[in-house]
Amino acid sequence: MVDKPKINFKDAILLFSQKNNIDPSLSYWLPAIFRQGAEEAEMSPEDLVMLAIHGDETLGQHLIG
Repeated sequence: MVDKPKINFKDAILLFSQKNNIDPSLSYWLPAIFRQGAEEAEMSPEDLVMLAIHGDETLGQHLIG
């Protein structure tokens, strides 16, 4: 089994914000949004952020919409 590299949640949120040109005033709410979404999806918040960054762009847009 290969271990995934540990993802820093704050760094991932910053990367997501930059990639999607999110206003800093809205970025304040992103951690809570990703934590709630991750809980509903039964995954870690870090994995959900990385999925939104590198996986499905519509997921990222849906979360910030």
